[in-house]
Amino acid sequence: MLKQKRLDDQNFIEIVNRSKRLIQKYAPDWTNENASDPGIAILEMLAWLKDSSQYYMDQSHHISTSAYMELLGIKPRSAMPAQMIVQALKPQTAKEESSINLPKGYPFSARDMPFELAHSYTVQPAEVRAVYSSNADFSARILDLSTAFENNAKAYPLSREPYVGACLYLGFDNLCSGPLSIYFDMEEDPQGYRNPCDLCTTEFAKGVWEIADVAGEVVQWQTMDVIHDETCHFMQDGIITLSSDKQPSTFALLKGEEALVWIRFRLTHTSYDRTPVCKHIFVNGMRLVQQKTHIQSYTYNSNALENTNEIQIDGFVEQADQILVEAGTAPDFCPLSTNQYTLTYSPMGFLKLHVERDTLKNDDTLRVLVGKGDSGGILTYTVRGLPFESIETGLEDLIFDSVELEINEDFRFDLWKKWELVHHIYASESHSRHLVLRPDLGRLEFGNNELGALPDPCENGLRLTRAITSKKERGNGQYTHITPARTSADMKFRPLTRARNGAEDESVADATRRFKKTLMTPQVLSGKSHIEQVIGTTPGLAIRDVAVVPSPSSHKKGRIVILPKSFEKHPTLPDIYLKILSKRIEDMRLITEGWLVSGPEYIDIQVKLEIIKDPAVNLSRINIENVIRDFIEPKYGKRFGKRYATSVLARDLERISGLVRVSRLSIQTKSGAFKMSEGDIQLPKTAIGRLSQLDLQFLNNQGW
Repeated sequence: MLKQKRLDDQNFIEIVNRSKRLIQKYAPDWTNENASDPGIAILEMLAWLKDSSQYYMDQSHHISTSAYMELLGIKPRSAMPAQMIVQALKPQTAKEESSINLPKGYPFSARDMPFELAHSYTVQPAEVRAVYSSNADFSARILDLSTAFENNAKAYPLSREPYVGACLYLGFDNLCSGPLSIYFDMEEDPQGYRNPCDLCTTEFAKGVWEIADVAGEVVQWQTMDVIHDETCHFMQDGIITLSSDKQPSTFALLKGEEALVWIRFRLTHTSYDRTPVCKHIFVNGMRLVQQKTHIQSYTYNSNALENTNEIQIDGFVEQADQILVEAGTAPDFCPLSTNQYTLTYSPMGFLKLHVERDTLKNDDTLRVLVGKGDSGGILTYTVRGLPFESIETGLEDLIFDSVELEINEDFRFDLWKKWELVHHIYASESHSRHLVLRPDLGRLEFGNNELGALPDPCENGLRLTRAITSKKERGNGQYTHITPARTSADMKFRPLTRARNGAEDESVADATRRFKKTLMTPQVLSGKSHIEQVIGTTPGLAIRDVAVVPSPSSHKKGRIVILPKSFEKHPTLPDIYLKILSKRIEDMRLITEGWLVSGPEYIDIQVKLEIIKDPAVNLSRINIENVIRDFIEPKYGKRFGKRYATSVLARDLERISGLVRVSRLSIQTKSGAFKMSEGDIQLPKTAIGRLSQLDLQFLNNQGW
């Protein structure tokens, strides 16, 4: 990596002193170098000017920094609304065989805070009555997880040591065909065994969900469709949404048990780094986001109308909302007249759009704009076309990435063009259709035809096509009661988690600091410290210690041996991380030799010990064993390549109360290798010692 050139390499004093030394060379008759001399005063003034110029030349201007960030695709992170999980309780007055569909965006309220459904959900008239863990034919050990949930004990959904063929069985009292949403409350990672990472991008396991199909006395397991799995195969909390067209049937999984509708998850591949632990399972789990949608845009390809002329809108729509239906090829859309389509509303907020097929061409795209009635419908604003003009939208706490808008560039033909929202216009050109959005204030700002284009003046010439507001970080917290804003169904909901993960918009200054931190990341593995930094910050497994052994020759690979953090006493490096770490090292390596990544090699250590103790003191074997184990297997500090010196261990033992003297002590490996002349043990740089055997004999203070 090239060293960054520093322009501000002289201070004021250094510049003045160097200039005075040059006086003797270029003006030997100038003998008065005191501060009172007018020439010295001018020289100091020029030195101050040079010092100031160097300082500003050495700084990276915010315009340049922003341009660099744009080139690298680094933008300030948009705000995130808070999210929480709720459970829809089984309706008491509904028919046993009926289910209730709720659209995406269905509104809720908690402490006057608006929430919306993150996805479409189906409320099943079901409760979880039994949960078991066993194998596919139910012949292995059967774990009753329901009892563990009742006693707040750890439940292992795929056994204590997951294996291919392990199954999780869920029994429901009733189930309808269609989607089924289940929330799994998994045990988190309080000990920091994993670095922050996206668990779903790493394939820790594979499996299939199946539903029991009973014909007579024959039970067949039919595959279910997985709509989405937030748990990443039970790696974290989340909702799993399943679907099946099969009509569920009931049977008794165990003799004498209640006949239930059974589904199961069958493990087909496992690379778990630690055993999944489940704290509870809830049916009809739903994810809510703390936001309010004011305007939403839905687009559909004309092929969606091939078999039927109806389209069901993917979000929550009411009759009070303003609907605008357009057709054409993006970005040029033309509005359809009301006699070319019909709208059908449902009480739960579903909207069906019926379009006459002849009104669309084969390559047309259908766009539906929905402006919420309580927000004023589809919002439009007048554009005056002035430099640096600002427009107040009236919507505060906007989510930056949720806002889309268009400007009418030819009002004679109603030609709307999409304009891009940016955080600044420093990198914008005169023809760039850019607008600056201040999301907290809900303000739009134009450029000046040099930095960002200016539109022509037009009344109602700007319209929002998408806008969502949120309290962001202020939406985080514990909510005890939550109610649907539209009480058209006999349903009750209860929160299962806190509202969390709400975050404010990242400022340009914070994005710049993140950008500079990225530049400081070592790109060349030139030494052990760089390797440890790269390994220690790899997303996924958290690392306790690293041993680096450079290659002895150019045609051999160096070794990187990794000891992971784990609740296990002597952890090994899971296979799933060998591939991850090897790829990260290869990505970070520019000029260096190749590296072979592996887990630690454990060496069994045997200790033989004879001690003289004080008969008046009760000295237990456990105290002595703990001291020896802490010496062989230290809880802190380096673990690789340790040297076990008998003199050091003897000194530690003699500090124990009641131990008079160590009579005889020897340390050796199980194989007898790595012995040194002094009787000490020196392990290789890639090995870790572990106490495997302790031979201890007590002597009184008279000897034998």
